[in-house]
Amino acid sequence: MDKRNLFDQLLSLYTQANLNHIASWIISAFKLKNHKVLLDLVKRIPEVPFASEKNISKLFTQLMILYHPDKLLSILKKIEDAYKDGPIETLKHFLHISSTLAFIEKTAAQPSEDQNIQSSNQRADCSPATPTRMDTNDGSFISALKQKEYGNLDVVYHDGDLINMEGDLELSGYQIQNLSGLELCQNLIELDLSHNTIYDIWALSQLYLIEELNLSSNRIGSIDALESLSHLRILDLSFNDIEDIESLYDLEKLEVVNLIGNPIKEEQLPPLRRRGVVVII
Repeated sequence: MDKRNLFDQLLSLYTQANLNHIASWIISAFKLKNHKVLLDLVKRIPEVPFASEKNISKLFTQLMILYHPDKLLSILKKIEDAYKDGPIETLKHFLHISSTLAFIEKTAAQPSEDQNIQSSNQRADCSPATPTRMDTNDGSFISALKQKEYGNLDVVYHDGDLINMEGDLELSGYQIQNLSGLELCQNLIELDLSHNTIYDIWALSQLYLIEELNLSSNRIGSIDALESLSHLRILDLSFNDIEDIESLYDLEKLEVVNLIGNPIKEEQLPPLRRRGVVVII
């Protein structure tokens, strides 16, 4: 296939209808906890890094970045630029949509009734499965951090230890309630606090360098603490109790926000969508 034919094929594949179809399928599989089918799909997409069920929320976000309908104009612009200025190999990177569409046609995203997965309109039934961790005793961020790093060893964390933490930190499913001490971890870039029992997130307001933040499956009602996170790009707030998202309106670098499973009114969404933020709901 020559470059022109490939370009024309991609334009015929990247349509609003196709992206709506793919995105709806992915969201349905995610809500119904059909993680296996999502993992099977990802195996066919080289553009998505290796994933496992442990980081299914991140996998879901990566898929939505690829296929969310709000990304259509941006994708078409990239295809056009690749056609004009790049080699044919650059255009071939976009062909994953073809195998994705074929996979969806062959695979039923809806689980059968005997799999005992109920309707996705019940929050407790449609939230992703909670990872199993040992009890952190007092439910604090510090206790969870000790358990992750040192198991049952009696280790004392000093302020300097927290200040020197950098890069990414995953504390999903550690029964965390209290985030005290997290405010000192100001060099973190990625943070996963999903599947805990957190409701107060003010400690996050000090994490000025954070770019990716996963707070899914907690008890969060207010997200005012996030309005200072000017580097935030990817945010997962799914399956919480959030009604007001105005705190996100001025986050200029925000690219994707997952709001599935929150009682958010539709009129709160346009300010984000007008800025090109991919809103998943």
